[in-house]
Order: sequence, then C-alpha cells, then structure tokens
Amino acid sequence: MIAFVVARPGVTTSPAHLAQMLAQGREARVRAVVHEPHAPDDASRWVAQKLDVPLLTLALSVGSMPGTNDYFALFDYNVTTLAKALGARR
Repeated sequence: MIAFVVARPGVTTSPAHLAQMLAQGREARVRAVVHEPHAPDDASRWVAQKLDVPLLTLALSVGSMPGTNDYFALFDYNVTTLAKALGARR
C-alpha cells in the first residue's frame, strides 16, 4: 500500500495528490488499486486506468458485496478477488 486516494474523508482529492500517487504507483510498480464498495469511485478508477492496473472492490463488512453473507464468505471473496487480480501462484 502506498497511499489513500481520498487523503481525508469528505475532502475532494486534489490534482497534486493524484499526481503524487501516480508517481509513487509507477515507482512502486503497483499492481492494483483497492476501492471500498460504497465510496465514489471516480478518482480510484482514474488512478487505476493511468497506472494500467485493475480496480478491485473489496468487501468491508458482511453483506457489503454480493456473496459475502457471513464472515467466512467475506474473507473468501476478498482473498479470491486479490488472488485473481494479482495472479497468485501456487
């Protein structure tokens, strides 16, 4: 993890912050942008597109994403989503 797209809750992300994130993301060779389900995704989607990486929406709580009806399903969903996007190897 290199940064949060929204630096402070309720405050619009500045162009300078986005530019800094792109520079850090390229340097760190970021492989995905993680997004929470109920937040606006404009800035996250833009950063993911600019870095040419997938935008992943992970479940934050039980029921926050389809198929996360219990605690175990929440972790299964998040681990599977991350593994698919990052090309997990066995």
